[in-house]
Amino acid sequence: APVRLGGFDTPGTALGVAVSGNLVYVADGYAGLQIINASNPANPVLLGAYDSLGYANNVQVVGTLAYLADGYNDGLLIIDVSNPANPVLRGGYNTPGYAVDVAIAGSVAYVADGSTGTLQIIDVSNPAAPLLRSQVSGFFNAYAVAVDGGGMAYVAEGGNLRLVDVSDPANPVLRGAYNTPGWAVGVTVSNNLAYVADGRGGGVQVVSAVNPNAPEEYALALERYE
Repeated sequence: APVRLGGFDTPGTALGVAVSGNLVYVADGYAGLQIINASNPANPVLLGAYDSLGYANNVQVVGTLAYLADGYNDGLLIIDVSNPANPVLRGGYNTPGYAVDVAIAGSVAYVADGSTGTLQIIDVSNPAAPLLRSQVSGFFNAYAVAVDGGGMAYVAEGGNLRLVDVSDPANPVLRGAYNTPGWAVGVTVSNNLAYVADGRGGGVQVVSAVNPNAPEEYALALERYE
């Protein structure tokens, strides 16, 4: 059985987490980004923090940069965490809605922009001056996003998981959708499988994206492709 090793009570509302080496990066609501040294899991220690203007919902870390989905006012923030004790804002892009989640693939950030029902696709090759490449609209509510290595984005929009071909970030194309039994609010992807946090009554749904135009329950896909 899982055993609790330790913990750290952040000052805000811990909503999202990313790990790089021994460092834990927490999107902490009104308290912004918290950076914690967990090299001793029984006694994690706060190293530094960045107090953003928005509401930190989720975070991704690539190299020495943290990408923070910071709700209203800020949208996407790019924070230099090369010195964890003194994180420094490098740049940002204020999305039109409420930035809830972010995924990074190469030099592109994909931001689930909440009740605007849009996926914002942002070029972050120059962290000091991110540029909007394109956006995809028409989602009921963009709660979460994940991106695989094959140029496909997965957006949890409540009643559905929607797939978007982002192989050309400037010209994204909506592909298929899978109607989950619950309320899709989170997603992660591995090997053409999407694992969807599907709210109360839905649990975790495992969706095959082997055919992105017609994603389906994994058990059915096994029968089809065996």
